[in-house]
Amino acid sequence: YCKWGAMAKAEHLVKRYSELMLETHEIKAENLTQTNDLDLKTVLKASQEMSQDIELKSLMSNMMQIVIENAGAQKGFMLLEHDGEWFIKAEANVGKRDTPVLQSISLQRSDTISFAIVNYVIHTQKHVVLHDAVNEGDFMIDPIILKRQPKSILCTPLINQAKVVAILYMENNLTIGAFTPERIKLLDMLSSIMAVSLENAKLFSDLESSDEKYRDLVDNAPVGVFTSSIDGRFLFVNDAIVRMFDFDDTERMIAEGSISRWKDPEKRKQFLTKLQKEGMVTNHEAETITHAGRNKHLLLSVTLDDEKISGMVMDLSLIHISEPTRLLV
Repeated sequence: YCKWGAMAKAEHLVKRYSELMLETHEIKAENLTQTNDLDLKTVLKASQEMSQDIELKSLMSNMMQIVIENAGAQKGFMLLEHDGEWFIKAEANVGKRDTPVLQSISLQRSDTISFAIVNYVIHTQKHVVLHDAVNEGDFMIDPIILKRQPKSILCTPLINQAKVVAILYMENNLTIGAFTPERIKLLDMLSSIMAVSLENAKLFSDLESSDEKYRDLVDNAPVGVFTSSIDGRFLFVNDAIVRMFDFDDTERMIAEGSISRWKDPEKRKQFLTKLQKEGMVTNHEAETITHAGRNKHLLLSVTLDDEKISGMVMDLSLIHISEPTRLLV
């Protein structure tokens, strides 16, 4: 408990079980003055909250509140790297629950954060602590320090697998020496889980963005794109195929539509037999019936995988091309 910084708990154990102690560790007086915010319960609670939050915006907001409340900062910033450049992605102020996130302000254009301090932390992977930033340390003549006149500054890296995944930059403009060794130790204890949680949330965000881009691409495709069960029930359809089969919206087509509505059921059986045998059928012409009862002359290219049919559909009813050209398509 002493190693973890939970001095109140350590003192309680020493007093209650003194007769069982083979060796009583000295508990320094200054450590007994730590606030409840710095005990092990705080660390475990914060770690649990962050490890369960996978949404990047929510996670960064939660992290900044935890950091501000426990580090002794008035103001804090989180920086993330993108394509070799660092950006301010979140900001928090003491006493304010609203945490602006995803601002994407370039560090090099920032007039609130010292580029020199952050650059030093990035390259050394060591934190910078300035107890009296204006009057001592290596950054006294930094333009941002001279302009803002902060009293205390703490800049620390969040590292995962030897890589800096984020930077925390904190200020206290009221108190000299605000970032005590105990508070820095608390952040060190939290830094690993913060780094891992951020990496996981960034990965999840990237996957969501990819899905959105893919969905936009598919929805705007000029041909129909679909996935269906082997019996013809639609599992996924894009906007083009919704219009092609005379439905009002995607949800209704998935609920009521079926690609099994061929004009000649026997030809559909032949198509499925070939698909199940070869796993793929390309440039297959079919006559189908839409939701409104209209005949549609379609060109299908599909694959079969794990009892699911995926493919593209072109409406040949709307185009007039020669047979050789159609087969080439």
